[in-house]
Amino acid sequence: MTIHKTIHKTKGKKVKAIIGFPFGGSLEYGPGAANEALGKIIDEVAWQWVEDLVVIQSPLDQCILTLEDLTISSRGYIDTEEVIGWANSFLQEKGVTEVRLVAHPFHRFYCARLLRRKGFDVEIVPTGWVPFDRNSDGWWTRGPLRLMAYSVLATIGLHGIGYRKPKR
Repeated sequence: MTIHKTIHKTKGKKVKAIIGFPFGGSLEYGPGAANEALGKIIDEVAWQWVEDLVVIQSPLDQCILTLEDLTISSRGYIDTEEVIGWANSFLQEKGVTEVRLVAHPFHRFYCARLLRRKGFDVEIVPTGWVPFDRNSDGWWTRGPLRLMAYSVLATIGLHGIGYRKPKR
């Protein structure tokens, strides 16, 4: 797990954060179409709200032009709860209570629910249609039917099963 932090110039102000969750991606094939689309949205939101901190999970760092304040990266699969756990400590340290959530439409309500459980006020950023990633290392992000099957498995505690290991 690697965490990159930059210093933000919002000392003494009420700070909000933009938090971006990737969807799919592959160490072999790159971030993928879903993450490229989400990266563009993160840039648009960050340019509109320049004082907000930007917190993302890799591989979104390869898809944005905005300088992020925190990047959570891993060489393998880490689930959404673990990502929020890492982000939570950083956001609490900065006094953030409100977040603007950028996530795939099929993933955003789960992300929002977990963020609200941590005590954040969540504004869901509309994304429109975001594609799936047929080359993703996670089979569940390759299409909507696969994601539905994964949701059933995750409900019974079997999330992360079948994650494709990189060939490297």
